[in-house]
Amino acid sequence: MFTMTKAVVLAVLCGACFGMASYDVNEDFDMEALVNDKARFNVAVECFLDKAPCGEFQSYKDIALDSVETSCDKCSPAVKHLAHTFLHGLEKNNPKYYGDFLKKYDPDGKYMDKFLKAIADF
Repeated sequence: MFTMTKAVVLAVLCGACFGMASYDVNEDFDMEALVNDKARFNVAVECFLDKAPCGEFQSYKDIALDSVETSCDKCSPAVKHLAHTFLHGLEKNNPKYYGDFLKKYDPDGKYMDKFLKAIADF
């Protein structure tokens, strides 16, 4: 018999699972505009590389390591698109910083290939 108590417990457990399943970042961020604004993009990149304060980019930096290590398992399609756009722009516009990013977030080379595959189609 499905009681009210069981329903409440199930609702709480489902809420907890869904709450852990995604990151709390602005999914509507215009990453294309950022990538195309060289000065602002460099500020964001330097944030990720611990070379400058983060400001508006802090929430993205906060999830970067976990995203790489988990192949973006908690990423929504929108966050995967943001990550793909950012890294593609970084690789294209600043290959040295792209290499630095890879070394910082995957120093042993264990996670990045799988992460890049996870975000490739976004």
